[in-house]
Amino acid sequence: MTMYNLTQAAVITVLALLQFVLQVVSPDFAAVFPSTIHRLKSTANMSTLPDTTVYAVCVTCHNTILLQDASEQHCGKTRPRACQNTLSRRQKCTTPLLRLTTLSTGKTKLCPLKTYRVLPPSKWLMYYMKNHDFNCLLQNKLDHQPDMSHRLDELWDGRIWKEFLTDNTGRELLSAKYNFGLMMNIDWFHPFKHNQYKVAGIFMTVLDLPRSERMKQKWTLLVGVIPGPHEPERHINTYLRPIVDDLLDFYNGIDMQDSNGQTHLVRAVLLGVAADLPASRKVSQFLGHKADLGCSVCQFRGKRDNTRSAAGRRSCYTPIDNQAPMRQCEQVREQAREYQQAYTKSENKPKKWPRRMVFRRQSFSDYHISTQFECFLSTQCTPF
Repeated sequence: MTMYNLTQAAVITVLALLQFVLQVVSPDFAAVFPSTIHRLKSTANMSTLPDTTVYAVCVTCHNTILLQDASEQHCGKTRPRACQNTLSRRQKCTTPLLRLTTLSTGKTKLCPLKTYRVLPPSKWLMYYMKNHDFNCLLQNKLDHQPDMSHRLDELWDGRIWKEFLTDNTGRELLSAKYNFGLMMNIDWFHPFKHNQYKVAGIFMTVLDLPRSERMKQKWTLLVGVIPGPHEPERHINTYLRPIVDDLLDFYNGIDMQDSNGQTHLVRAVLLGVAADLPASRKVSQFLGHKADLGCSVCQFRGKRDNTRSAAGRRSCYTPIDNQAPMRQCEQVREQAREYQQAYTKSENKPKKWPRRMVFRRQSFSDYHISTQFECFLSTQCTPF
C-alpha cells in the first residue's frame, strides 16, 4: 500500500475482485481467501509492528492493563477480570475489562471494551538503526559547527540541547552519534467526518536528524493511540505509563545494531513536549487554563469578569504587569504527593496544585528534572 500509494478501499476492491475470480476457478480456495486487509496480514503473517503491546482500557477510569492479564480462570472457565484501580482511599474501580462477544462463526470470545496499542520509542529506534539512510543522517549532528556570532541557526545550538550533551556523571549523552534527543507531541482529532468521536495520537520526533528531515512522516514515531470516543477528563497518566517506563530504561542504555551489524549502547532523553493548551495540561497534570491557577509556569491567579454571564465569568485573563512567582519543582512534587494521598474523592479535586503525576519513579532524577522542570513537565515551548 505504501509503496504504490494505494488506499485501503482500493486494496479491499482488489481483494474482492480476486475472490470473485477464484470462485469461478477454485471455489474451495476462494472460501479461505482473505477478503479484508486484516485477514490478509494474519494469513500471510505480514504484521508490520510485531512488537506492539496491547492493553485493555477501563471505560470508567481509563486504567490500562495488559490484554493477557485482563482475564482470569475461575472453576475451569475464563472470565473477565475487573479493574482494580484505586480511585481514592475509600473507593476502587470494579468495571469489567472484557465482554463476551459472539463471532460470525457462532463462537463466543472475550474481547476488550477498549484497547490501547503502544510501540515504545526504543522499539521504533531499533527499526531505524538498521536503516542505512537513518545512520547517514545522524552524521550531520556531529558535523554541525555552531555560528560564532551566537546566532541560533539550528536546534543543536540551543541552551537545552547543550545542557544534555553529557549527563550528571559526565558520560556522553547527546554528544554521541547513537544517543538521541526526543520530542513528544500529543493531540486529539476527529478521525471521522460528521462524528464527535475523538482519539489522540502520541508521536515522537528524533531531534538528532537534520532540520529538513526530522519532521517527515517516515521518521516520525507513532508510539501510541489513545482511544475515544471522548478525551479523558482528568489526566492521561495510565496511557503515558508504559512510554515513561520505556524512556527510563532507554536513558540507561539499550544495545542496538546499526545497518552494518555493529552493536552500540544507545541512550535517549525526552527534551520536551509539544502540544496545545488542553493537551499540555493533561500531560503535565496541571489544571486547565480556565482554572484559578491556570498557568503551569507561574502562580498567577486569574480574575473573573463578574459583569458577564456565567460562561463569561469562567474565563481568566493575565494583566501585562503580572509579577506572580514562578512554580518550583519541589513545590509541585509536594503538592502532587498531597493530592495522591487524598483520603476521599472530594479531596482529589485540587484548586491550586497539579493532579496526580505518573512521573513517580526515583530514577527520573537522571532526567535533570530538578533544573529542567519547565522544559520537561510543564510542556511549554522549550527555549531552544
